[in-house]
Amino acid sequence: MGSFSKHVINCFWCNLYGKKEGIQMFPFEVSFPTHIYFGLGELKRLGEAAKSLGKKALLVTGGNAAKRTGLLDRVHALLQEADVDSILFDKIEPNPRTATVDAGAALARQNGCDFILAVGGGSVMDASKAIAAAARSGRPIYDYMRGAATQAARGKSSSPSRTLCPS
Repeated sequence: MGSFSKHVINCFWCNLYGKKEGIQMFPFEVSFPTHIYFGLGELKRLGEAAKSLGKKALLVTGGNAAKRTGLLDRVHALLQEADVDSILFDKIEPNPRTATVDAGAALARQNGCDFILAVGGGSVMDASKAIAAAARSGRPIYDYMRGAATQAARGKSSSPSRTLCPS
């Protein structure tokens, strides 16, 4: 089962059982397409792809690998060649916290970013999707969390087997 199906099932669970367990929910719909370019030579497509999405990107990455490998410099250069401005948000930590996501969303809104560009691995990609949702809605990402995720959002430890899902 793909992760999309798992998230759909988790959403159904929240709708069926959330009220019974005292979880406060509100209806919402979020649609933002995710395009993943992966593979040798795919970076050359960045300029054209970015330009088709807007004039300003929130460039989301972690603290080290993209800088250390020179990838971040290459991404900046390709965006500049395509006349796309970017705002760097390089605060993504492993298992990103809601405060990090909210900070990224606020930065995107304050700077009028048209799209989110994730450069990194799983944590960066997950955080970027959450940043897009929070930036678009104007609500803190915590408003979209439920159950076990609430402890992690409050800064308490959480087992890696617990997942965050929209409610």
